Amino acid sequence: MIITFQNIILLTGFQLQVPYFIDALTVTDIELGSEMPVIRRAAAPYIDNRGLWIDLDIVYSGGCRMTLETKCNLMKLKKAAGEEDMDTLSHKLER
Repeated sequence: MIITFQNIILLTGFQLQVPYFIDALTVTDIELGSEMPVIRRAAAPYIDNRGLWIDLDIVYSGGCRMTLETKCNLMKLKKAAGEEDMDTLSHKLER
């Protein structure tokens, strides 16, 4: 269950805008809490060309915690700061 949940997060949820000096994010742990989801309402099932569908209203109050791991390449910051310094210096010299 947790591996499937991790795959869903990796495939759909990782379109986050992270700074350029942060490498890939990795899900290392997921805790889904100890409570069970409660189905509040279920509509009649129907079938179309894409399969069987059931509309459910589900309430979950058990909480969720996810641990992410990443690596920061601070040398990219240093390089970017050096390039900015060179740009500033070249603008000063042009004047």
